Amino acid sequence: MTKQERFIALVAPWAIQASRMTGGIVPPSLSIAQAALETGWGKTVDERNIYLGVKGKTGALLTTHENKDLDGDGVVEPHERVKIKARFRSYPSGLACFMDHATLLTTDSRYLEARQASPDSIAMAYALEAAPYATDPEYAKNLESIIRKYKLKRFDAAVKQPAKPAEAESVAGPEPEPVPQAHPVTGKANVKPQESGHSTQRTWLSR
Repeated sequence: MTKQERFIALVAPWAIQASRMTGGIVPPSLSIAQAALETGWGKTVDERNIYLGVKGKTGALLTTHENKDLDGDGVVEPHERVKIKARFRSYPSGLACFMDHATLLTTDSRYLEARQASPDSIAMAYALEAAPYATDPEYAKNLESIIRKYKLKRFDAAVKQPAKPAEAESVAGPEPEPVPQAHPVTGKANVKPQESGHSTQRTWLSR
């Protein structure tokens, strides 16, 4: 099993459970691809469980890249990147991270067009780039590449299937979870975000 396959096997159950919470609005293929891109296939993940690069007013202070129009031509190019310090939400578990991410995408008005593109994860990726969810001008292109290459849409069908009896326990593991609350869109159980805000970054470089 490759590094990419191991990562997908790890996060797919979290992505599916978070998607079910939103009634399928956030497809697993999208959040799996985002997690792969944000973390370099798990390279930057530690006990803080920062899989999806959601920024917050407090949280882990990390060094990251941000794309800016450095030459003033009005176009942000992939090579126009600078290092910045930013705070990112941290979580007690990977599942909590995916739940928070799903809540953000289904409640923040900034991502209305992404919700309207649901359940097409590739269309949603381009809507997220336009929002923007990240500053990388090739963010959607990279997400689309990951979704297609690793056939991640196969996980979207699992959202409509009944959850296995012990699924929540096996996915969350022994780590403590935040107290579930009602999701404002679906009314289903939901994990409350630890901070407010949204991601504008793609991945961080160091801790």
